[in-house]
Amino acid sequence: MVEQQAGEAKTLESLPRSLKIYTLAADFFWKKDEPTARKYFSEAFELADSRFKEKGFETKKSPQNFSYSDKDYRFEVISSIGKYDTAWAKKLTDRVLSDFEKDDKSTRKEYEKDKEVGEILVFAINLYDQNPQFALSQLRSAMKYSLVNEWQWVLSELSKKNQSHADEIYSQLLLSHSSSSISELHNLSDYPFGTGIINSIGSNSSNVIPKSFIPNSILQEQFLNLILRRATTFEPNTIDTPKESWKVPDVAYLFHALRTFEPVVQQKFPAKSDNWNTAKTQIYGYLTQKSIDRIAQTDSWQAEFHLPFAKQIEKVEKADSIGELTDNLVYQLITKARKLEDYSKAETWLEKIKDSKFRETVSLLFYFNRSGQAISEKKLIDARKFAAKISDIGFRAIQLLKIADEKLKEKVGKTETTEILFEVYQTALKADTSVAKAQVLFGLAYVYEKVDHQNALNSFSDGIQVINGLENSENVFSNNLVILISRENFNSMTSIDSPGLNLEKVITELSKNDFTNTLNFANSFTDKYYRALSVIAIAKNCKEVAKPVEKVVKTKP
Repeated sequence: MVEQQAGEAKTLESLPRSLKIYTLAADFFWKKDEPTARKYFSEAFELADSRFKEKGFETKKSPQNFSYSDKDYRFEVISSIGKYDTAWAKKLTDRVLSDFEKDDKSTRKEYEKDKEVGEILVFAINLYDQNPQFALSQLRSAMKYSLVNEWQWVLSELSKKNQSHADEIYSQLLLSHSSSSISELHNLSDYPFGTGIINSIGSNSSNVIPKSFIPNSILQEQFLNLILRRATTFEPNTIDTPKESWKVPDVAYLFHALRTFEPVVQQKFPAKSDNWNTAKTQIYGYLTQKSIDRIAQTDSWQAEFHLPFAKQIEKVEKADSIGELTDNLVYQLITKARKLEDYSKAETWLEKIKDSKFRETVSLLFYFNRSGQAISEKKLIDARKFAAKISDIGFRAIQLLKIADEKLKEKVGKTETTEILFEVYQTALKADTSVAKAQVLFGLAYVYEKVDHQNALNSFSDGIQVINGLENSENVFSNNLVILISRENFNSMTSIDSPGLNLEKVITELSKNDFTNTLNFANSFTDKYYRALSVIAIAKNCKEVAKPVEKVVKTKP
């Protein structure tokens, strides 16, 4: 069956779909028939490589009509190969990097110039648990390239796995990138301090720092020494004027770094304070008015971003009292709610949003997050009440399914769980044929399987029928269900995780104890790709049955 589905990969028009089928088939065959697995992996990589050489990074449109640069599918294949053969994976990454070094970067978009370097970092960290030394060697090999943004995430993730290794990589990065631009060095500004916040001019990003993380004072001092050295050796004639209007000179980043870490120097490294202040004053003298304005703009934005809920509600109340309340101020209040108490206070302000379309989407986000907060606080009755106010059926169902999942963890929760699932099912059946309806039904199948296999199969079958009736089902199993808040000069996206959005995960659960029925339903997909995904997922659940050993009974003559 799997060989038959792998044969379908050649007939699929979509490159990502073809590669997915090839790599799944190779995963399946690796222990059973390694030469066949290697053949599928080779075909997948050559297909991805030839497509990249022909078209480079391709631009795609999201369901929300955002343009974005598609992923590098060569690394999708390499990551799959790396699980089984790191030597082969390294050979292929070396081949990709060799092509990268020869490539003319001037024809690339700004955010694509060093994309392969970021892919190497993600590939390495994903293989760390399996082969730490190989992963570390890949990280070290990537140090000779630009200090890309992905280093922020990699250091954070590596520290969760092994902080001593993360500290070691960080120290080596500082050494190898001591001459990099200050704007790039901002990517290394947070790690030794462990705040989780990397702020730069015009941007702000964060990483989740593990509770076990121990800030490293030696690495802190190494970073601060590097910034101070760059400031004291800075020459005025090196001030650059970027071609792009949105960029600022490196000297502005240098001043921003000196000012940002000044409190740290005063508190933890007072011996450096005098030299630090002198360098900051000197560098400020080299700033243009444009750079000063950009830094001030960043200060204002950062202050707004970090304003706590209590201060934001004071700001909103004051603006309302003098007739200066704006829709954006109310939206900012909504996004700062963190506790159920905050949501209760913020709710009354929703009706103050004048733009009806904007109010509708902000309300959707508000009640989705409010229900989610109630779930996290184990207040499931409240969570269900708030979920009922979510206007979109798909997002409402996501929260109801999560509530049902939480109920299953309670000893007496099975009856109420079944009741909630039936409510979701009835709501879904009344909905028009849509991607959201299919997603709800597959989510139902996943959760139902824990309490009622037959209803799980019914939901699964209904979901397949919905998908078969869609004109375009490509985004049914997209991993990023999104709430988009949009108006003039303002866009914000919230990515949502949902049970049931992963077809293979649903199929695997359904087929563990029911191979035949699940396979029959899976074969009813009219979409060849979904059918292939399903069949291979089911095949992985086949138990290899050993031949019974015949017992030799010795009888007396």
